[in-house]
Amino acid sequence: MIEKIRKKFIADTLQSLYAIEACLRKDEDGSDTKVLIEDIFMVLHQIKGTAPMLNIYNIAEMVSPVERVYSALREGNFSFSQEIKSNTIHLVMAIIAKLAVNQQDNLNSEDKRNTQCFFESLVL
Repeated sequence: MIEKIRKKFIADTLQSLYAIEACLRKDEDGSDTKVLIEDIFMVLHQIKGTAPMLNIYNIAEMVSPVERVYSALREGNFSFSQEIKSNTIHLVMAIIAKLAVNQQDNLNSEDKRNTQCFFESLVL
């Protein structure tokens, strides 16, 4: 039963992440920024809370500082910048890679580390 739930979570999360990635890549005028920030926060929050319960490891740690940044964005403590946007795309791609290939991470470790450090520096 847990494996069925795990597969459903992965499929739903991948669908959400692909939608977020598409929105981030096309959002040019910033008209839907508030909605996008809320959607990203909710998906990250769900991943952080659910993945460990389903034995999907190392994703909650990746998501935690980014979730805090998006929480601050929701509260108006940060402005949604191009740098946050591009680093979010990198993070989304890293999460997709982890989920899509059974947690095998084929991404450049330096890029992933730089993205992680970027978000951590914003919330320290």
